[in-house]
Amino acid sequence: MKFTKNWQENLMRIWRLAYHEKEKAEVGDQWQEKVMHHVRGIRHVISKKSFFEQFGDLLWRLAPVACALILILGICILKFHMIPDYEMAKLVANDPMDYRLLQSLLI
Repeated sequence: MKFTKNWQENLMRIWRLAYHEKEKAEVGDQWQEKVMHHVRGIRHVISKKSFFEQFGDLLWRLAPVACALILILGICILKFHMIPDYEMAKLVANDPMDYRLLQSLLI
């Protein structure tokens, strides 16, 4: 893209004019209200997400909590020996008659 000398002069003239007119520009008392109204309008455009995008955001927010709960439950199960297979094996090894009684009650 070539820039001609005429185009550069026009651009410089426009910049000079804008620079000199900045002192004449007046800001009214309502400028903050107008800006905030515009910002509030932008928020609604940004927040329109599809269901799957909202679900993904929620999923990633809850992922650390789920991992922490899994870790805590895993530690509790190992700490208090609440593993059913282990309990059944311990029951068979310690007293086979109690295991047969338990088996007859479950069937």
